[in-house]
Amino acid sequence: MNNKMKDATHSSLTAEFDSLADEYYAQHTANVAITGERPEYFAEYKVADLTRLALELNHPPPSILHFGWGIGNSIPHFREYFSNQDVTYADISKRSIELASARFPGNENYCLIAEERLPLEDGSADIAFLWGLYTNMKPEDVEAYNREIGRILRPGGRCFLTAFAEDGVADLSINPPDYVPYACDGPLTVVRYSKPWLFASFQRHGLRIEDFRYHGSMFPKQSEIYLVKG
Repeated sequence: MNNKMKDATHSSLTAEFDSLADEYYAQHTANVAITGERPEYFAEYKVADLTRLALELNHPPPSILHFGWGIGNSIPHFREYFSNQDVTYADISKRSIELASARFPGNENYCLIAEERLPLEDGSADIAFLWGLYTNMKPEDVEAYNREIGRILRPGGRCFLTAFAEDGVADLSINPPDYVPYACDGPLTVVRYSKPWLFASFQRHGLRIEDFRYHGSMFPKQSEIYLVKG
């Protein structure tokens, strides 16, 4: 992909997430209503599960990079579970960063993703965390993020992410009919990948699959994927 095409793709993605930022909480609340839970439940669940990865590392406290954290719903839970850790929140949307910092004032490290690259050194993070991010991303963006994760993680570092990943489906399906129990009104509400395509992308960037927890039969159908660098 040439530089002009990369710039156009990045600008389009940035504009899309900026436009969604102000509506994020209401949209998320509507999507999870079927479970009887509020968004806060899922925000804490995912951070609590991340503590397991932190315990598996040999050198506490870990440096954590949280990609695509929306409007900051997870920040209170990171403060609770990782109060002494170095956490950097990275997002492509400047508007999301503004909303998150206003909702939860504090001393968090915020990082704006520009040109599909983070201003972070190679091998500078122990854990990368991406919940509900690849579920709305096109292949070229997934590939770019995998490249950055592979670059930024230290050898032996961990990555925890979720994705709509299935066997026996096309490599890419955008808003597949009758796949999720909520309306797919946006252009990238649900982006589903075949497991072979997604797993091959991880491997291209030095990320080894440690565990795959398939959740196709339960809401929100996002499977959990645990990766190791190297």
